[in-house]
Amino acid sequence: MAESFSREKYDWVMELLEKRQDLLRGKQDALAELYSFCDTHMQQELVKNLLIRFNLLDDDTYGETLLIIAQDIISKGYTSKDTVLITLAKWDDSDSSQEVLNRFKVTMAAVSGERFRTNNKFNNFEKLYNLGYRHFVAVDEFCGSGKTIKSRFDEFIKAMAACPEATIDFFVVAGMKEAQNMLIANGISAFIGFAMDKGISGQYPKAEISARILDMTNLENKLSSKSGNDRLKNCRLGYGRSEAIYLWKGHNIANNVFPVFWWEKTSGNRRRNRLFVRV
Repeated sequence: MAESFSREKYDWVMELLEKRQDLLRGKQDALAELYSFCDTHMQQELVKNLLIRFNLLDDDTYGETLLIIAQDIISKGYTSKDTVLITLAKWDDSDSSQEVLNRFKVTMAAVSGERFRTNNKFNNFEKLYNLGYRHFVAVDEFCGSGKTIKSRFDEFIKAMAACPEATIDFFVVAGMKEAQNMLIANGISAFIGFAMDKGISGQYPKAEISARILDMTNLENKLSSKSGNDRLKNCRLGYGRSEAIYLWKGHNIANNVFPVFWWEKTSGNRRRNRLFVRV
């Protein structure tokens, strides 16, 4: 290991590697640097606790979740004749929702015995409606705050104002329970297969939450103002203050995750040996 090790640091790193080999295998140096990045014992304990409870979506769980989503869609009576599978993507850059759609269309075919039409972007609603499609099923990988789905829903309602038979349902592989509750409260049909609580606010006793949030905020104050296209002011405690502890194994980490785990540089512009990569 490149980092110099005290006994305490060694024990901290080894405990995490022992408990979360699935998540942290080969990341000894990054863990050691993260330990040193913390200024207090309480920060170290907070970070360790979050990593131990980190939600890792592996391929088996991913496949099972897509199967549950497909069965739910079929139970609604949707068929390939009147339903289009779409993504939440709107731009030309690659998007995880497109990756989900590519696999999900296979799952839907296996469950229903039908081949559903797909649309790789969140558009073409009027055109598809005029072709006889009435139900739109939008899929994505992760929902942190629910803001993106809410904005897409509002856009759909506006675009289809003169098409009373049009419906839209949102299905997400993983996301935050709080986001799902918000969407449902706003009358939006939204289902999250792998739903999770906030990493701090949803896990710690109420009397401890403020102190633990302060610990994390102090760590975030040591990060640079920008990482790639993400700005720290928007990503504190994870984008939308999602407090997510989640990774789809082998994929890009969501900006809803606490930035201390993936931010590129410190406030002094030193490049970090970060645990997870976001592109």
